[in-house]
Amino acid sequence: MSRITPDGFVKVHVVDTIALATLVPTQVEIDAGDEVTNFITPAGIDLPEEGTDADSSDLGSARDKTVPATVGGPLSGEYYRDDGTAGGLDTAWLTQARLTNTHLVVARFGGTGTDNAIQVGDTVEVYKVRVSQRSNNRIVRGEVLRFTANYALSEDPNLTAVVL
Repeated sequence: MSRITPDGFVKVHVVDTIALATLVPTQVEIDAGDEVTNFITPAGIDLPEEGTDADSSDLGSARDKTVPATVGGPLSGEYYRDDGTAGGLDTAWLTQARLTNTHLVVARFGGTGTDNAIQVGDTVEVYKVRVSQRSNNRIVRGEVLRFTANYALSEDPNLTAVVL
């Protein structure tokens, strides 16, 4: 077993269009999107799959009982801003305006391409989301400007999509 950190491996793309209803992206769709990996702060991106329980207690017992219920949690990411002076774009900010419908494509272990780029045959997670909030973080002396994006999940994610 090999344990790794996401540093230098993980890839995250914002992809506007994924045609298949099963949320299986093509290489062309991913390439048409924007990679935002290098904008993600050390606070990271949070895509929880937390389970909740529903109360199933009855009066026949003094013990509380539960059954498995829904899965999910609040999706969010913290990103750096880019002022463009070095020729870059504020890509993460520009691609995640409030109420934007998009997809987050995440390769937790990177891809098999050069510099861990996502390639055909790689396994990725795909989240169909709507940006519910995009908020600049507090301006603090001596800290890099950042913003937080919160996401509303539009449908069940595909956690094992294989890129076509």
